[in-house]
Amino acid sequence: MKNKKMNEKWKEAGILLANDPKIKIPCPVCRSKQLEVIDIDGESVTDVNLFERVIFCSNCNGRIYLRMHHKNE
Repeated sequence: MKNKKMNEKWKEAGILLANDPKIKIPCPVCRSKQLEVIDIDGESVTDVNLFERVIFCSNCNGRIYLRMHHKNE
């Protein structure tokens, strides 16, 4: 049950940070640091808009990865 609640907290953080990577969200695991976001461009030849967003805590090493597409501007 505890694992399910933790997964839900990471999911909520991922949704919020997918929409706005600059917002401040405390780590769902240790709660002592704000989550950090790094975007890594994908190496896909077929989809140049593809990138990976890494959301992580520098304190406890908790992390999730989101596969995303750059918005067409």
